[in-house]
Amino acid sequence: MAVNLIREIIASEELTVLDIDSQIFKKAEDIFLKFSDHKISFTDATSYVLYKDFSLDEVFTLDTDFKKMRISTSF
Repeated sequence: MAVNLIREIIASEELTVLDIDSQIFKKAEDIFLKFSDHKISFTDATSYVLYKDFSLDEVFTLDTDFKKMRISTSF
């Protein structure tokens, strides 16, 4: 099952789960409004904030909305 595989990867520390707090949520609201003309989702706005705040190298996704926000993606 996929959930078990994800748990195993987290346990091996190959994947880090980033939690959302009130500061991240507020920043995501701002990004959601900033990119409103691109019609991104609030989830994508939150991911954008995490990408920036944690200085991530890329986002592992099939979602093309990240290219609109000039985020490096892989998959």
